[in-house]
Amino acid sequence: KKTPSDYRTMITNPPYSDDHKEKCLRFALGQLRNHGKSFLLLLPNYIATKDYYRNIISMKDGSEPNDIIYIIPSSPYEYDHPEGTGK
Repeated sequence: KKTPSDYRTMITNPPYSDDHKEKCLRFALGQLRNHGKSFLLLLPNYIATKDYYRNIISMKDGSEPNDIIYIIPSSPYEYDHPEGTGK
């Protein structure tokens, strides 16, 4: 059975509930920095304001990351949340 670590690139839109975003980001950065495996994550922009985000993306020496590229759509889009979610 293959696992995410078996692939060269991870592309995902992780669940936004609980700590899935943090775990996915931590895993993706670990794969990039330890194994050279790229990733694309579809995440809401508010993630960049979270303390865990800054902690995860920071380089070991505390400097700003130089190994992440942000792709931003040219036109806005909206997420549609199922009833009772996305609060």
